[in-house]
Amino acid sequence: EGSDIALIDGETNEIMGTMTLTEKYSIDKAHECQQVFKTTDSAHPGVKMVMDQGEVNLAGPVKVLSQGDFPSRYGDVYMTPAQTRA
Repeated sequence: EGSDIALIDGETNEIMGTMTLTEKYSIDKAHECQQVFKTTDSAHPGVKMVMDQGEVNLAGPVKVLSQGDFPSRYGDVYMTPAQTRA
């Protein structure tokens, strides 16, 4: 804990940001899926992603270094965290 971790875009290998690790924890995947997606059906892409991930989650403050091509790729639906809170 306390280490900086690079957050990398899996498609481009670009470093999108860093996270200072403050916590490692495990989750109840079925509970998380039911709460977030309202289903535990693995046909749902979000449920599949959660169920396929590792057993340990990492948490900590994130510093954004790049938005990559997300603003152009998602056009009018792309919002920064600050914009979602406005």
